[in-house]
Amino acid sequence: PVANQALEKLVTLQSIYNIPFLFLTNGGGILEHLKSEKLQKIFSVLKNKISEENFILSHTPWKLISNMYKEKMCMYLCRNKRFGEEIMKNYGFIKIIYFDDYCEKVKFLLPSKYKQNLEVKKLRDQILSDKNLQVKIDSIFVLESPADWQSALQI
Repeated sequence: PVANQALEKLVTLQSIYNIPFLFLTNGGGILEHLKSEKLQKIFSVLKNKISEENFILSHTPWKLISNMYKEKMCMYLCRNKRFGEEIMKNYGFIKIIYFDDYCEKVKFLLPSKYKQNLEVKKLRDQILSDKNLQVKIDSIFVLESPADWQSALQI
């Protein structure tokens, strides 16, 4: 109840004095316009008063550097592959690969996760000799906390 009152004051002051405001969060894994819509549903006072420009999520700064990495292979980490892909493409990244998909290609990097491949050296040699299985990663973007931090930290 108090949050709604505080937001109502903020919106009122903003309309009178034209004071800009934004919501800053270390959360991510969602596009800014969807976060805006979500908050507008929770707090009726915000209805039609905010937009994606009022939000800075943990990954919003990646928009600023997307041109530098547009044509480079970018790995992204998050909980949901589909949402992560949507975010990366929305920001302008073209060559992207989801962390789990990368690990599926190069299983020898995570031998504890892929126990059925006990012959790690043989698998590694096969991947290193097959150019189709090699993926050079130029950058890694964390969109939100990945589901499996242990594996993510290894890579």
